[in-house]
Amino acid sequence: MITAAADGSSLGNPGPAGWAWYVNANCWKAGGWKNGTNNKGELTAVLNLLESTREAGLADQELVIFADSQYVINALTKWIRGWKKKNWKKADGKPVLNKDLMVALDKEMEGRKVTFKWVKGHAGHQMNEAADTRARGAATAMRDGTPVEEGPGFSGGSASSDAVAEAATEPPARSAEEPQKSNDELFLAAEDKLIEALRSGAQEKLQGLLASGFRGFDGGGHPLNAADAIADVTNMVPPDAQVGKKACAHLGAGLYLVCYRVGEAGGTSLHSTIWQLRAGHPEALYHQASKL
Repeated sequence: MITAAADGSSLGNPGPAGWAWYVNANCWKAGGWKNGTNNKGELTAVLNLLESTREAGLADQELVIFADSQYVINALTKWIRGWKKKNWKKADGKPVLNKDLMVALDKEMEGRKVTFKWVKGHAGHQMNEAADTRARGAATAMRDGTPVEEGPGFSGGSASSDAVAEAATEPPARSAEEPQKSNDELFLAAEDKLIEALRSGAQEKLQGLLASGFRGFDGGGHPLNAADAIADVTNMVPPDAQVGKKACAHLGAGLYLVCYRVGEAGGTSLHSTIWQLRAGHPEALYHQASKL
């Protein structure tokens, strides 16, 4: 049995978009487009996972897919048969969205044992968070015009199917650094969401990322609480600002620091956020923007 997570991301929906599937740190794949939707990303992640396992000689393996999209799970387990009978039209007679992907998915799933399991997004599910991080990374790369980190995929092109199945179904031996790496990915992904909320002025998204006791300072040195930050969201990170590479450090006591530079017309500033996990969900406790 192969267990994987599949996820999609779109910065704007539609906007720069990405997709990814994840089995383990040595077996994952991602890609993206200049313009696409979340649903396109989610469906493409599942399709590529099916194609990749088939090409690696693993089509006879049971495939369990974790997904946080009810649309994808319902489409592929409940609705697709009816759509196919009606020549890929919905009950109202309108064409099915993402028809090309649905047709390809229907073909890939034929004769295979595929089980979908829903997981809540951004709730600390390790495989889902890993897929989400890679899908969002692909979308960000498409937005910024930088190369997408595509991942190793299944390394079964020149190996026996037994060897590939073992690599895909057996997790690698854990090292003492693995939990650290997993948390780094989780908080870096949370920072991406924070930046996206600040860029777009999305007050609801920002509110969902800040701890109730959030404190911080804006670029002018003015103190902020959660209400201030939400009210002043449009002035935190301008839409045209250039965000540099982010670094994550464990501070101890369950706290993590994420730092990066932001370049804009008025100069460059250093942004720092302190994160914690609360009920499996990252929360920002502190954020500071310091002019350089």
